[in-house]
Amino acid sequence: MDSVVYLFASGMRTSLNTPDSWAEPLTSYLAWHRAAHVPASTLKLRSYHLRRLANSSGITPFEVTLEDLVSHIGSNRNWSAGTRRSVRTTVRSFYAWALEMDRITSNPAARLKAVTVPIGKPRPASDAAERRGLSNVDRRVRLMVKLGAKVGMRCCEIAVVATSDVLGSTDEYTLLVHGKGNKERYVPISDSLALELLSHPGGYIFPGNIDGHLSAAYVSKLLSWAMGGLATGHALRHRFGTNVLKASGGNLRVAQELLGHASVATTQIYTLVDDAELRSAALAA
Repeated sequence: MDSVVYLFASGMRTSLNTPDSWAEPLTSYLAWHRAAHVPASTLKLRSYHLRRLANSSGITPFEVTLEDLVSHIGSNRNWSAGTRRSVRTTVRSFYAWALEMDRITSNPAARLKAVTVPIGKPRPASDAAERRGLSNVDRRVRLMVKLGAKVGMRCCEIAVVATSDVLGSTDEYTLLVHGKGNKERYVPISDSLALELLSHPGGYIFPGNIDGHLSAAYVSKLLSWAMGGLATGHALRHRFGTNVLKASGGNLRVAQELLGHASVATTQIYTLVDDAELRSAALAA
């Protein structure tokens, strides 16, 4: 009998049947990556992608052909280019594992064409969006807005912030941010923000039912609601990056470190250069 798992995708609880033929290979694949200390969030995403493939293809994992994979990735018209690229990465990883473990003799995903993803554009939250978020009646939501706009935290990072992450003392407070991929970074914060965080009881600042804290999806919903649809939680992170770039005199490396990006190329997507700066630089050339 098929097993049923429940996963969170785009903030929605989704039930997926796992055909028996996929259960053991999927478990072994995830264990292989877990041994390499791959982040739990990545494993959950890979699992979700493969279960969708299992349900859409209707065949066993090692009967899947290149044509099946092309059909699966290409037929989902609602998927963004980024989602398609992510799914391609998952299936290439899974079948590379299967080949390495002698589960298959040829890799059906090896010749999948790369997915071209348009370069993202900075979309910082506006002054009005931040003001609206900071005027919310819910104290915890106002604090979430501050962590997004003043510390540049992702929703998944806001969800797990704890009082023990506040380090230092007056005029030298720093917040330890638990980022994606088990990566940590330290971001200087104001005394007022530090004291507000420390005023909470010990433990998670935003307690909930997901391992003791709120889920990232719920934090995202709260932030969007607080700003009345004018911006998203992630747009607050873009706002932080843009403001850091201006305050540092255009130093992308500073913005990169504070945002926790592995590449400056990613930081460029988060930092908006306004028209006045472009015009001033062009006329001065």
